[in-house]
Amino acid sequence: MHKVLTVCLGNYCRSPFAELVLAHRGGAELKVRSAGLIGKWKANLPTSP
Repeated sequence: MHKVLTVCLGNYCRSPFAELVLAHRGGAELKVRSAGLIGKWKANLPTSP
């Protein structure tokens, strides 16, 4: 089993989306989690590329 951690700034949009896509494509052989670099109190920041 492989493990993947997706990381973005607030764990509000990008990394949770990437987590879902990777988990769907990887099946049971891939364990995927997501995390953010800042606390949830700043999670409402606008998304940016």
